[in-house]
Amino acid sequence: MNWKTTLLTVAIGVAAALATSCSHPDDATQISAPTKTCGPGTPIFSCPGDPIVSFTPTTAPYTSPEGLVNARHDSCDFGPELLHYLETGDNDGNPWYDQHYAADVGLPLPQARAIADAAIERCDNTLDEQEAQTSRAASQSAAATTSAARQAALAEKEAAACGQIGGVLTQRAGGDTCRSATPDAPGNDTTHTRCYLGNINFNPNGSLIEEQLEFAQRQYPKCYTF
Repeated sequence: MNWKTTLLTVAIGVAAALATSCSHPDDATQISAPTKTCGPGTPIFSCPGDPIVSFTPTTAPYTSPEGLVNARHDSCDFGPELLHYLETGDNDGNPWYDQHYAADVGLPLPQARAIADAAIERCDNTLDEQEAQTSRAASQSAAATTSAARQAALAEKEAAACGQIGGVLTQRAGGDTCRSATPDAPGNDTTHTRCYLGNINFNPNGSLIEEQLEFAQRQYPKCYTF
């Protein structure tokens, strides 16, 4: 066998081996790709096309970096600045910090936070009390104005009722009264001319008390213009 024959034989063998190893794709064993699971903590982009599973985040709610109480008044919102001063001693040009907290500079952070919290709460409480006092004063002033208006209106009614019988309104702490404008006549009371005894009081609505009015009509007919 010459070299040409040998080369041909080797080529035929290699072709046969290749034909045997390369079967139809349907006959080959399929290799499945690993399945990605979407769920809590799995970024959406890592499992495209899969359903999104809802879950409750376990992250704590956001809080301010300083961890201080929230001021109720804008003017009491100095916590971060005070905390910065307590940590660094830098008053940022405000001597108030030095005057009140110089001895507390350099304290551990938890103590510094407690000092800042207490300062904010004191400020809020002080302003709350000031607002309450202002509100009470306004209420008292309004009540006084209303009371004065009522008294003025009542006095106007009393004066009108008293004036109808020729009397004069007399205002006093014990209660207003209608007195006669007629001068007392000399002599004794047998003539019923001692008009200072015939005063007439008022009802709460400003009208004259009927019983006293009738008594004055009988006993002091010359003291009023009945």
